[in-house]
Amino acid sequence: MIKEVSYAAYIIPVRVVDGKKEIAILEYAPGAYGTIGGRFDDGETTATQALTRELCEELGKSSEFMVGLAQQVAEPYKFKVAEHKIEKRGAYNEAHVFFVAKVPSNTVLEFCEEREDTVKVFWLDSEALVDEKVIGLPDQREYFEKNVMPIIRKI
Repeated sequence: MIKEVSYAAYIIPVRVVDGKKEIAILEYAPGAYGTIGGRFDDGETTATQALTRELCEELGKSSEFMVGLAQQVAEPYKFKVAEHKIEKRGAYNEAHVFFVAKVPSNTVLEFCEEREDTVKVFWLDSEALVDEKVIGLPDQREYFEKNVMPIIRKI
């Protein structure tokens, strides 16, 4: 059955190293990036539940501490699923809830979920979140600039 809306939860860890802010994102292939997190599973009713599970799956149990540091972004990133992707995505629309977490400067994160491809955690300059080389979708970059970057810039 196809849902009207599919929900997902993502976190953007931010650390300050030598006075420079860095964000952690996933690299799926050279130059192919995505944020940490994923879709709600059946039975999950809050973004915090989904985020906690996703962190454990992707980065291991030791990454759960970030949930306690996380600030939820007030506005979710919403979009209509492309018609040719509706069946695969299982929904007509998606709403992605983002969190920002200031983590200690010595935080090390490693991707540990079993996958066929190699995924790595990369720390990039925080402004990379609105760089078209990192975030390919113009509407997502606009969302990040308007809703997420003000939080990161205040850290």
